[in-house]
Amino acid sequence: MTTEPVNCSLDPNKTKNDDDASGASKKRMLFIIVAIVAAIVLGALVFGTVSAFTCGSDRTTLQDDIKSKDTKIKTLSGQLADLKTRYEAIRLDNIRLTKRNTELEYKIDVVEDDNSGLKRQVAAKTLEIEGLNRQLKVLNETVKEKDRMILSLQDTIDQLNEGYDELNSNVRMIVGILNQELNNNQALKKQIDSQAEEIQRLGHVLGAKTNEVLKLKEDLNATQEQDLRDWMRAAILEKQTGKEISLELVYTNSLTECGSMESYYNKIKNISPNVFVATEKASGRKFGGFTTQTWTEGEFKRDEKAFTFSFTNRGTCAIKNVADAIFTNRKLDNKLPMITFGRYDIMLGQNCIQESNHAIDQGKTFACPSANFYTDSAKPTLNSFAFYKVILKDKPYPNA
Repeated sequence: MTTEPVNCSLDPNKTKNDDDASGASKKRMLFIIVAIVAAIVLGALVFGTVSAFTCGSDRTTLQDDIKSKDTKIKTLSGQLADLKTRYEAIRLDNIRLTKRNTELEYKIDVVEDDNSGLKRQVAAKTLEIEGLNRQLKVLNETVKEKDRMILSLQDTIDQLNEGYDELNSNVRMIVGILNQELNNNQALKKQIDSQAEEIQRLGHVLGAKTNEVLKLKEDLNATQEQDLRDWMRAAILEKQTGKEISLELVYTNSLTECGSMESYYNKIKNISPNVFVATEKASGRKFGGFTTQTWTEGEFKRDEKAFTFSFTNRGTCAIKNVADAIFTNRKLDNKLPMITFGRYDIMLGQNCIQESNHAIDQGKTFACPSANFYTDSAKPTLNSFAFYKVILKDKPYPNA
């Protein structure tokens, strides 16, 4: 049995075409052989049938021929079986060749994929090399520019070297002058040192005086605070019935501690009775008011005992309309003040003391002895303000 040689070429189209041609040729050969054998068998059968009708004299001869034909048929049948065996072997070879062809096609695809990857890598490296070449070109231009700068600097150095002798001579002359000035300044230095010692001594004296001034200022503030407390107690006692009264500071602020109304409202809203005192920044005038009501939010509150005052003028303003004694705004409406005495006689704004959003509208609810009784400005800027709780020591506060 013979088989066609296997073509291991990397051309998948050529390999596939050769295999198809070889298989077709084998199929045609096998078909021709099978046709010949079939024709012989058919002829023998026909001949045997015809010979059955011949005369008896030829029967023996015909029988011999039939036996000969049978022998040939058996031989041809053996050849046919051998051809079938060869056909099966050829079919198996064809299957193996087909499998081999598929494997080769897969390997070709893998090689082509590898080639594509290599091509992409080569293209990337080519771009990288082009970028490096551009950088190298820029570096070369930079080196040339640096070379030109070096030549220029060398020329400058040469020029400087030419003037070095003259400069050195000038330096020696300047050093001589400086030495002379140094000698002259030694005496001046002694005078300066002496004056520095005197300044230091005066600094100690100034520091001591500053401490004294600060102490006096603290004493003055304490005295003013005590004077304010004493006067407010007396003013409240004049307006109210009761015995000894004390003032407890609930909240105070300064320029550095001022915040929004949320920073102090919760501290003052429930104190009763209470006193509010404000200090105007420009003039230092102190004014405020007293109420037996709390600063809880709501409509205007009635308070027959409420009054406003000017500590600077040492006087009070009696209430005219007791139904409008005080008002509290807690809706964060910037168009309204936070708290007021009367219908806006004294208004404390939302933004504490940082802006001039406080106002004075004297005489609406409280009757004062004179015009501009609290302050000269209708829109005062406050330096500070404070709330005090009024405590009646011996018994509950009347009508509190």
